[in-house]
Amino acid sequence: MIPSMTFEFGVTMNRSCNKIFRQTIKLCLMGVLLFSHGITNAADEPINMLPAGGVGQFRLNQPSDKASVHVVSVQGQSFKQAIRATTITQPAKAYHLQLICPIAKPVKQGDVLYASFWMRSLRSEDETGDGVSLLLFEKVGPQWNRSIQLPLTANKDWRQFRVAFVCGDDYAAGKAQMILRIGYKPQVVEFAEIKLLNYRDTQTVEDLPGMKITYDGREPDAPWRDVAAKRIDQHRKSDLTVTLTDSQGKALSNVPVTLEVSRLAFDLGTAVKARDLARDSENSLKMQAKIKELFNCVVLENDLKWKAYKPANKPLIDKALAWCDANNLPIRGHTMVWPSWRTNPKTLKQQLANDPAGLEKAITDRIQSIGSTFAGRLYEWDVINEPNNHHDFIDILGVDAMTRWFELAYAAAPDAKLYLNETGVPVSAPGAAVYDGLYEHIHRIQSAGAPIHGIGMQGHVGWSMNSPQQLWQIFDRFATLGLPIKITEFDIGVTDEQLAADYYRDFYTACFAHPSVNGILIWGIWEKDKSYKPEAAIYRNDWTPKPSATALETLLGQWRKPITVQTDARGQFTVRAFHGDYKLTATVHNQLLKRAITVTNKPNELTIESN
Repeated sequence: MIPSMTFEFGVTMNRSCNKIFRQTIKLCLMGVLLFSHGITNAADEPINMLPAGGVGQFRLNQPSDKASVHVVSVQGQSFKQAIRATTITQPAKAYHLQLICPIAKPVKQGDVLYASFWMRSLRSEDETGDGVSLLLFEKVGPQWNRSIQLPLTANKDWRQFRVAFVCGDDYAAGKAQMILRIGYKPQVVEFAEIKLLNYRDTQTVEDLPGMKITYDGREPDAPWRDVAAKRIDQHRKSDLTVTLTDSQGKALSNVPVTLEVSRLAFDLGTAVKARDLARDSENSLKMQAKIKELFNCVVLENDLKWKAYKPANKPLIDKALAWCDANNLPIRGHTMVWPSWRTNPKTLKQQLANDPAGLEKAITDRIQSIGSTFAGRLYEWDVINEPNNHHDFIDILGVDAMTRWFELAYAAAPDAKLYLNETGVPVSAPGAAVYDGLYEHIHRIQSAGAPIHGIGMQGHVGWSMNSPQQLWQIFDRFATLGLPIKITEFDIGVTDEQLAADYYRDFYTACFAHPSVNGILIWGIWEKDKSYKPEAAIYRNDWTPKPSATALETLLGQWRKPITVQTDARGQFTVRAFHGDYKLTATVHNQLLKRAITVTNKPNELTIESN
């Protein structure tokens, strides 16, 4: 039996709008009612509203070369068939590709409808790794008055959805329709056992099962938490022994000492626009203050991408890098090669689509130019970005081109650590094909002897959340490659703010507990900078924190909590401290003593002499 999950919803809504998936999430869930009890009063049998014929009654709204739909057999489930919808190319508007089923019977305004179905994703180019859809119940146009529009996501395991809602109008037979929208990034999704029941006035939305979205291990007493604490103590901390003496070597006893973290030996960062580091507008200054408060590194979000970078912008970038240098914030470079036509300047395809040699030269020039321009100023580079979904250049030039790109990057920027950065990881369910592709790419580059120094896992999280144990399973597999893993673009695109806050805490904790993970960078923290996905920001437009920001601030505060101690009769103290850089301060004979010290995973014993 294939593993499955159940999401249950209760919705009261009547909206008429045409918005894309991201814009509908908040709107839809505003009407969601949370209940956990079952149906307790169903004296009258509900009416089946869908025509006979099963999933085959859902048809593509229009002929299109951008999608295909057909019925397939299913093994290992209670249902035997599913409708498989393949989105080949993302249309200009999401509603251009929809699976539509006419409602066979009349329905009245106020009737309580109950939809249930199963969904899974076989492949998806969405950054979360999930297949994406949108459930709608609406009038057959024009006007398309809607009683519900609800975002759906699923991974490779079958997931059951149940949603109750109130019909917003009177419809004669055939004048309303149930829709599963599929006009998103290329994907293959399946739907099965689709039902729509009309309880009329015999039930209320509150009588029907409600919504439960969570992840394994969220509980405060979940067993993994003790395991994580032990791992963190083992891999992220060491004993530090310090002896304080005077200039004659005499022990200084009973001296109060404070150790303050200057920088943890774990990258904590965010993506940021160069302009927000180079300017002194009110919001730019708030961004700068928040970065200095929370983070110890940054990545420029788009400024260095091939499509965005122009020599005329270099003075702005230089100013941003200078600000980072002044504030001891190393900068990641993102990205040298994003190997598809659609992510690069349009002229590239126009001029080189049929010229492999010309394309090879253009990529070589790009790597050499951007690498040498910022050599010595960026501590890491994403050499290749998202080859699983973006592989036009690799298809043309062959997989060995990836090895050459790393060799070129090393020659151009020899001081930088070089990463292959992939989307859909570590957020796809363990066993998803994206993991095999990433592993094979890295192993091939290593086997060729090319310089590759790290694995970039983006970490764009949606409603499907891997448990901490699943994250460790994924990290364990890639640890066999012998390279550090960095979470390069973390965010959580859900509208349940407490769910996001809890997962922020637990995702960071799970990563910190794994010895192969060397850092986490968020893909932008401010809502106004994430207009395409505002629910994933951790600070609102007015810079007030969402619960996820509070959770992150609390967790980082625990990791950076100052240590206070007193020397013993031998002038000595021993503490268990996180690896990283510290500022030691002590008052000796009314004189303030300051020293910078570093705690590593090697023996940490030192003597500090007071002048």
